[in-house]
Amino acid sequence: MLRTAMGIVVGLGLAGCGLPAEPLERAGVFKAMDDTMEDLLPEPELDAEARALPDLKDPQLQEAQQRLTSRHARFVTARERWLSTAGALDCALPEDLRWLLAKEMTQEAYARTYASMPAGSAPKPVAVEAVLLEGDCRDGRPEGDFVAVGTFEAVQHAGAQAVRMSERRRVEGTLRDGRFEDELLISGRMENASASGPLFTRDFHSLARYRAGELQGPSLTIADGARADGTPGATTTTVMTPIAPDALSVVSYVGSQLNVESTQVAGLPHGWMRIYDVRYVKDLESSQPAVQQVCYQHGRKAPDSVCAAGS
Repeated sequence: MLRTAMGIVVGLGLAGCGLPAEPLERAGVFKAMDDTMEDLLPEPELDAEARALPDLKDPQLQEAQQRLTSRHARFVTARERWLSTAGALDCALPEDLRWLLAKEMTQEAYARTYASMPAGSAPKPVAVEAVLLEGDCRDGRPEGDFVAVGTFEAVQHAGAQAVRMSERRRVEGTLRDGRFEDELLISGRMENASASGPLFTRDFHSLARYRAGELQGPSLTIADGARADGTPGATTTTVMTPIAPDALSVVSYVGSQLNVESTQVAGLPHGWMRIYDVRYVKDLESSQPAVQQVCYQHGRKAPDSVCAAGS
C-alpha cells in the first residue's frame, strides 16, 4: 500500500490543516482537531501559545520546521502565483495519479477513512484534478522530478446546511514508477464555506521523504489558520513517523502545546488516542481534563478494555 505523510491520515490535520492537512476533515485525530478549530472560530482573541510553534527536539524536524516556516513567509506574499495552473503541460493524468497529487491518497483510502460516519454525512468529492507544471510526462505520468498543482473539492451536509471544502496544493517532488521517491514538498490552501459565506481558511506546508512510495522517517506538516473575518486562527503542527509496516505514530500540536497522540494503522486510528487540553483563548481557563484518552479499533471507537488489553 502507498502510504503518504498527509493523505492516509487529516491535511492536513489541520494540516492539514494543518497540514498540516487536510483540515484538514479526516477521521480520528484530524477530525477531532477540526472540530476543535470550528469551536474556536467565534472566540475573540487567541492565546499567544496557540499561534506559536512547538519545541521539536529531533534535529531533522527542527530543520524541517525552519524550512517550512521560511516557505510559508514566501507563500503568503504570492499565494496565487504558487497555486496557479498557468502554463500546465499537455499531460492528461490518470485518475489514480490525480487523487495522489490532489489528496495524497487513493479514492479507496478516502472512502475507507469516512466509512464509520453515518450514511450521507461523509464529505462527497465533487472535483479531483491535477495538472503537471514541470517534469517529464510519459504516457500520462510524470517520471523523475516534477512540479504539479492538485485541486480537491468536497461537499458535506449537516442537516439543512452544506459545507463546501476546497483545497489546492502545489506538489514538488520525484515520482518513480508512480511512487514518491526522496523529498516531497507540499504547500497549499484550504477553504471551508457555507451558503452564508466563508467559515475558515488554512495555509499548509509539509515536508516528507520517501523510498519506493513508503514514508522514511518523520514527516512534518504546519498549518496556519484564519477565521472567516480574516483574523488569525491557531497554528497546528503534525508529526507523522512510521513505526511498523502500514502503521504510523501521529503527534499533533496546537501552537506550542501538545494536543493529540495517536497511532494509525492502514490510515485509521487504532489503539489509544490521547487528547491533551490546550489553551486557545487568552485569559480563558479550561474546564476540560488535562488529558483524555479514547480507544479506537480500525477507525471506530471501542471499549477502553480493548485498548487496555493491548489490542
